[in-house]
Amino acid sequence: MTVRPKKTEYGFSYKVVDQDTFFDFSSDILAAVIKDGFQGKDILTEFNKRKGQVERTLNNLDDTIPTDDYSEGQARQKFGL
Repeated sequence: MTVRPKKTEYGFSYKVVDQDTFFDFSSDILAAVIKDGFQGKDILTEFNKRKGQVERTLNNLDDTIPTDDYSEGQARQKFGL
């Protein structure tokens, strides 16, 4: 199950979506592979390699982005709520 956040005037709400294509970079990856001169079966091999790299990077973003813990009051003050 995938949920997509939506900003509202009261904060965020979340909508369940069947398939989230926001992070689907397949067309971009394929265009880059072709632009880089790959041909025939090498296109598919390189596409799969690059797509795997993108997926791993996206999955690891949560581990690399520093987060700050805020109390509700601190968050309201910091973000002007």
